[in-house]
Amino acid sequence: MPAWAQVRAVAQHAEAAGLDSAWVCDHLLSEPPGQPVEGVAEGWTLLSALAASTARLTLGTLVTPTMFRHPALLAKMAAGVGEISGGRLVLGLGAGFAGAEYRMYGIAADHRWARFEEELQIIVALLGSGKPVTWSGRFHELRDATLQPVPSAPDVVAFAKTLGTTVTAGDPRATHRRPKRRYKTRVLMPSKLDPHVAAIKDWLAAEPQLTAIAIVGRLSEKHPDQFGTKQHSIVQRLLKALRKKAAEKLLAQESLGTTAVVPAPGSVDGSGYGGPNPPTAPLTERASKSPRCNRSVTVGLSPPMAPSG
Repeated sequence: MPAWAQVRAVAQHAEAAGLDSAWVCDHLLSEPPGQPVEGVAEGWTLLSALAASTARLTLGTLVTPTMFRHPALLAKMAAGVGEISGGRLVLGLGAGFAGAEYRMYGIAADHRWARFEEELQIIVALLGSGKPVTWSGRFHELRDATLQPVPSAPDVVAFAKTLGTTVTAGDPRATHRRPKRRYKTRVLMPSKLDPHVAAIKDWLAAEPQLTAIAIVGRLSEKHPDQFGTKQHSIVQRLLKALRKKAAEKLLAQESLGTTAVVPAPGSVDGSGYGGPNPPTAPLTERASKSPRCNRSVTVGLSPPMAPSG
């Protein structure tokens, strides 16, 4: 679990890099699939600290299970963070998942959707109306309940209000992204593949047809603590980038009139046959007939050659 100083540094770096939002989970425990439960920072404590440590980022919960707290308490907490953040809070609410934390701490897990529906209505009423709320439901009762002081940023539940409704252009908080805002330059973040790119290129040079799965297997043998099946997607993206770069290099060579050097056809099997290798023509001839839009290369070939067919 990262320390608060690390969380703050990541959020401030994200804000400086031009990202739009930062989100926290709201759980008592983290339950990675197939692994023991782990500790996790309290979500609303983090949100309060992030609200005071950032100036522009939209902040939100992804998501808060409503049954963790009395709906009036949750509405009060959201109003407080909304005030600290200057209206940058998006209140993400959900019915929760009845996992280990429910069993360990005795949290009610029955009728989750019915509870969520009732608690959502109470929270929206307390945050949005500004009037006393009286409620007599299946799970909760309120009598002339109000939030004091009255929330100054009632739009903290606007995201929840739009669920299941038609959103018109210009509605505040309809999405977390600001309308018609130009994207800023992406910041290249470090990858655990960076130290191994040279080795991967060497493998591809020796075996151009290596797949991402095969590369992950080799990496996991050398670094079992860093690589496994979960890293398959990032290796796939790396292969795609390398092949794209090789294809661009090939096209640049062709535009400059550089032709790949292909050995003259001749007898290679002792048969005395001196014509083209059946059943296709030489690579230089095939490359000239291939449509430009369908050209690709395999990373690792030197010099680059156009594909057959």
